[in-house]
Amino acid sequence: MRFSKTVVLLVTVAVFSVMLAANTVHAGVPTATYGVVWTTDSGGNAKITFDFNEKVYIHWVSNGCVNIEVESESSTTYGPWFKTDTSGVIEFTPPEVGYYRITCTGAQVIEIAIGRFFVVPDLPFGTLMAAIACFGALGIIRIKRT
Repeated sequence: MRFSKTVVLLVTVAVFSVMLAANTVHAGVPTATYGVVWTTDSGGNAKITFDFNEKVYIHWVSNGCVNIEVESESSTTYGPWFKTDTSGVIEFTPPEVGYYRITCTGAQVIEIAIGRFFVVPDLPFGTLMAAIACFGALGIIRIKRT
């Protein structure tokens, strides 16, 4: 049994239309009217200052579906993650050093919860060298004065 190209094309367009409509319907709409967000380390301890490449665990509790989004100092946005659960955790590894803002939006597109965390540079060698340079400069000044 052979089908004409027109029939195959119409069936293909119909199938893709149904798939697109199904994805749009299941995308969901935020319904929460309040929420709370906070960050922890891998052990579940509340934390707001993280080392570079350390995983940040973003927790939330709300009374409905929410969109959670993370924005860096350079205005780069990560997410949004649409969450249908009233609570949960998102694992996020910040790609750059600096301050980040977590936004949780609900039924009205307003922020119902905001969190912030900071990622510090991983430079223990640089810190050590700066301290040595500082004390070295003080030593040179002391030698010149005597």
